[in-house]
Amino acid sequence: INVAGHRGAAGLAPENTLKGFRCAIDLGIDYTECDVHFTWDNHLIVMHDDRVNRTTNGTGAIEQMTFDAIRRLDAGDGEQVPTFDEVLGTVQGKMKLLCELKGEGVEEAVVNAVLARKMETEVIFTSFHLDRIQKVQAMGDNLTVHATFGNPSDDDIAVAIDMGVASIDINYR
Repeated sequence: INVAGHRGAAGLAPENTLKGFRCAIDLGIDYTECDVHFTWDNHLIVMHDDRVNRTTNGTGAIEQMTFDAIRRLDAGDGEQVPTFDEVLGTVQGKMKLLCELKGEGVEEAVVNAVLARKMETEVIFTSFHLDRIQKVQAMGDNLTVHATFGNPSDDDIAVAIDMGVASIDINYR
């Protein structure tokens, strides 16, 4: 059995912060998950929502905010919103990372960041959007992809299987 943290160690530390990822490492879990978006000025940051409102002391849409403006926000316990590269550096060699491709158009930059750190075997790319998964697959045969669905149809499952995803994750409540 593998144990996975969500958004670092959400519930124990501010979600999608370096403190949260360090907490997940300290717990000794196998995987943790993060969510990646682009800022207005094309920096990859880690945050679940497409707005900063819920998890920081700020307001606004990530895609309309600069990296510097987002970095000035408090993401909980005095933590900053981390860059994707900072998260990679924190978990590298310590645990595997499930990277959810949240923001539009992040695929190439996310994969390049993983390849630059030679972490292909440590990162699994996942998305609710099959087109994003296909873009990752096109960037290398050695990249692992998962498809995530909320309420999939039989056709969705068949398409994901035909794509050759490593797993299909269902968000079931």
